[in-house]
Amino acid sequence: MHGSIAQLFDLLRQTRSEVSRGEIGLAIARIIGDEKYYLQHWRSLHSDFNTSTAQALLSLQKPADRCGMVELAEVAGASANSFAAGNVDSGVTTLITMLNWLSEEPIGDTLNEMIQQCISGLQEFGGSRSEYILLSLHALDVAFGQLELE
Repeated sequence: MHGSIAQLFDLLRQTRSEVSRGEIGLAIARIIGDEKYYLQHWRSLHSDFNTSTAQALLSLQKPADRCGMVELAEVAGASANSFAAGNVDSGVTTLITMLNWLSEEPIGDTLNEMIQQCISGLQEFGGSRSEYILLSLHALDVAFGQLELE
């Protein structure tokens, strides 16, 4: 499974068309979980990027708290505030921090590979490619869901 995620992320990096990147992102999202989250947020991110990203991050605070990750919930709030204020670079930096923390949890190899690929994409493109932000949010949502079941 790792190879397919890496190949899809390679394709995502090389694709110039935003619509095609969205489709590749959907394929990646399906590998780790239900695509409903990805589709719902893809629409909202394209209508009001900063507000929608902030709201998605705020919605991750409760599952982080339920998993006993209070500090991660606080970072989600800080990231949300950055996006809401239009400070995408700061929001992306704190999103990377969240992903790094979760990569240390027992979330499985496939999800961890996706998180590493998201971190790499966020570092390379920052906020200029919303699909990396959306895939990061989707990965966080899936990871919290897995951790809550334990």
